Amino acid sequence: MDQTKKTGNSSAIVRKKVKITIPDMSAKAIQSGHPWIFRNVVAPEEQAFSTGDMVDVQDRDGRFIARGIWDNEGSVAIRVFTRDSNAPTGSDFFNMAVERAVSRRAAFTHGATNAYRLVNGESDRLPGISITRYDKWLHCILYTESAEKILDATKDQLMSIEGIAGIYVQNRFRPSGEKGNMPEPSRLYTGERAPLEFEIEEHGLRFMVDITAPMSTGFFPDYRPGRLEIGELSNSKRVLNLFSYTGAFSVYAYSSGASEVVSVDINQKVNNKAMQNCELNKVRFNRRDFLTEDAIKAVSQMAAKGRKFDLAIIDPPTFATGPRGNWSVHKNYRQLLREMCLVMDFDSKVLCTSNTQKMTGDEFERILASGWGIRPATILKRIALPEDYPELPGFSEGNYLKSMLLGLD
Repeated sequence: MDQTKKTGNSSAIVRKKVKITIPDMSAKAIQSGHPWIFRNVVAPEEQAFSTGDMVDVQDRDGRFIARGIWDNEGSVAIRVFTRDSNAPTGSDFFNMAVERAVSRRAAFTHGATNAYRLVNGESDRLPGISITRYDKWLHCILYTESAEKILDATKDQLMSIEGIAGIYVQNRFRPSGEKGNMPEPSRLYTGERAPLEFEIEEHGLRFMVDITAPMSTGFFPDYRPGRLEIGELSNSKRVLNLFSYTGAFSVYAYSSGASEVVSVDINQKVNNKAMQNCELNKVRFNRRDFLTEDAIKAVSQMAAKGRKFDLAIIDPPTFATGPRGNWSVHKNYRQLLREMCLVMDFDSKVLCTSNTQKMTGDEFERILASGWGIRPATILKRIALPEDYPELPGFSEGNYLKSMLLGLD
């Protein structure tokens, strides 16, 4: 099998000259914008590739459909990055994609924040990899083994970005037979080591992040539009923040003049970090308003005491487990909403979110519709991902975050 390889770089992207033929239905899906070619549509005799190989794809009539990068593991064999047969190949293409991604972010992140998504995987033509900037450091998450090749090919380009001191990387792919493993801490890939915790800034507010943490750095740039919305609505309001994590929504509410903010999270450690973020922003708060409790139980207890709120945030994880209880979006969201009916005052607002990739927007809306029971609820606003998280039309898997502001009569 013919192939070309950039010399002097053992991790270079390889371009295979042979083409893979895919069925008509798969070809139509690619032409309609979907960037994945599943392994079960590739003939076994055409799977003689190594992870990271660059391959061309054609339909049954021999017409060029797309170019992608091959993975030996997982259900997705090829992740498409271009449908242009004249596009550059190998490392040249991915370095060009990085340059384009950096240029696009400069237009709408300048001065507003130093924590934002720099590369959003397939949407930025860099499949299987996300890169988030936290001040002077880049945090790269690799979802496929082939993404390691892309990172190796683009690291010099990434390190040349103005103000970048180092790159951290975390693998989130699971080799066959190793399902259920927890993610390992992010490791320094190249450049200067970051402090254990350091500050980032968003719209004049400051938050602490830990770029090495296994599950999360402690701050989610993709929720920026929701935080801004809460900030605009919080003045003089009684605010309830459920699944409050490190308190970003609470900080926005306090900073915007909320009369009361109650933050609920099942994890005492993240409640401590939330209070640290409040102290960092010099907002006045009461430690007793940070409750370490299961969300449903906490709301039920507040309902029994006759507590009322004007504004609430429901921002749950996909799944969580701990000594105080378990949480599942599919099983528990409706139950939580039934309890919320009792603590939300008349003419109140609730920001409801779900970051469950496998749940469609329609499914989420049905949960919201049935969860409020007979209490009238209306969708006031659908809150999209920010501009630094672009999405591909025809690729519903990339639209993982559902966020809606509801009004309750």
